[in-house]
Parts: sequence; structure tokens; C-alpha cells
Amino acid sequence: MINLEYLNKTVGNNKAVQQQILGLFLSQSANFYEQLQEHYEKSEFTEIENLAHKVKNSFAIVGASEQSETLKSIELIAREKDPDKKLPELIAKITNDSKQVFKEVEELMKQ
Repeated sequence: MINLEYLNKTVGNNKAVQQQILGLFLSQSANFYEQLQEHYEKSEFTEIENLAHKVKNSFAIVGASEQSETLKSIELIAREKDPDKKLPELIAKITNDSKQVFKEVEELMKQ
């Protein structure tokens, strides 16, 4: 699910810096999907929009571009207050995908 090409272009082959960025990603993004769900249950669309906006860039940096795009969709739909009721499906998708991305990042950090 992740592709480190962007990260490699940004920091080069500096493993220490890569490890630091991956660690920050894990610590700053962990359990964000629970927050998304909580905000959705309370119809807090502005909070959903803000959280998705914040986290999408973190996913892009570690090369999880598909998940970054899903977060962009969540952000835009939340801005419109989810008129077509698509958020539950997207939140479920990003929750499942994020768990896999986090596992992959954790594995990379062991290398």
C-alpha cells in the first residue's frame, strides 16, 4: 500500500531521517480514524474536514497515495455536509486501509 519513492526523493537515502519521518507519521496519525468516526456520529463535519485535511498530507509523504486520495474525498464531502451519505463508507475504507498502512510502516521501521 505504501511507496517510499516520494520520501526517498525528499530526504534521499538517509535512513535515519526516513525512520524519524515514519515514526512521526505513526505517532501523529495513530487512531485518527476513530476520531473521524466520533465526529461523524456527532455530525461534526467541520472537524471531519479539518482532520482529513491534516492527515492526508501525512499519508502522501509516506507514499500511501490511494489513502491520501480517500482522505481528500472525505475532506471535500465533509465540507458539503455529506449530502449523499457517502462518509460512512469512506470512513470504513480509510479505517481498514490505515491499519494496513500502519503495519507496513511499522515493518519498515524494523529494517
